[in-house]
Amino acid sequence: MAATEVPQSGCVVDLKGQVALVTGASRGIGRAIAQRLAACGATACGVARSLDGLAETAEAIQEGGGIFEGLAGDVGKAEDVQRIVGEVEAKHGKIHV
Repeated sequence: MAATEVPQSGCVVDLKGQVALVTGASRGIGRAIAQRLAACGATACGVARSLDGLAETAEAIQEGGGIFEGLAGDVGKAEDVQRIVGEVEAKHGKIHV
């Protein structure tokens, strides 16, 4: 592949082995970001207020061969943010994105 060619997935970076934490991952821009990061190889950890809202995101990413974990919480609450970050780091290690 030439240096200027874009890989089939549309990714120009390889995120394999990296962990991405995406807020608002249940819909819209947040869902699109989680899907793209997973398509580039990252383990996408998506946050929304409920796990039910993340089901479609999880399904789309997993059907494409990506790795996704959904977490419920309100990022407007400091205690939820601390819990979510702690859970992701405990399970996946460092958050890269």
